[in-house]
Amino acid sequence: MLASCQSAGTGVDQDVLLAIGPRLAEAGIPAVLAMQGKISMETNAAFMPVFFRELSRDGQIDRAMAVARGTVRARPDAWIPVLIMRLKSGRVWYVPGFANDDADFPKWPAIIESIKDQQCTPILGPGLVEPILGSTREIAQRWADQYTFPLAPHEREDLPQVAQFLRVNQSPRFLYSHFSKSLRVELLKQYSKVLGENAESDSLSTTYSR
Repeated sequence: MLASCQSAGTGVDQDVLLAIGPRLAEAGIPAVLAMQGKISMETNAAFMPVFFRELSRDGQIDRAMAVARGTVRARPDAWIPVLIMRLKSGRVWYVPGFANDDADFPKWPAIIESIKDQQCTPILGPGLVEPILGSTREIAQRWADQYTFPLAPHEREDLPQVAQFLRVNQSPRFLYSHFSKSLRVELLKQYSKVLGENAESDSLSTTYSR
């Protein structure tokens, strides 16, 4: 934000090219609030608090600009603040995750239905899986103990090494099936009260959907 006079230029072509605001946008700054001329202190004092208050709500800078401009629309220099923006969405930041303060994530029914139909391929990061199955080191140690992993002790904590051993020693299909069954066992162990009495007879996809 540039609260300096004529930081967006004066409207004359050569001055626009030399102004700070457009040059910052050209250099890669996502959004610049600049002035097209000399703004009065009264207009600036009324405009800025509204702009920052609205911006702090959701990071939607073009919406904040519109609300703040509407606040000073009766003043003769209301046209002077200008937004120079490279953002397609107009959002300076976003709330991480599936939901924000305004509304819940709306697509849960579609995701759950896809899981039930076995048409969903989830990509689970380690931060989501580790509380259920343990770390990759713990999984490797568990499998190494269970299937008598023959290599050096320090390699018993290396999940790719242990998984490769199981793939060769057993079969590629066995590796995937064993991981799915291990995940199901841990889910039942930790969430049996939530999943209900019939959970043990459910498929893994049904267990997930619960």
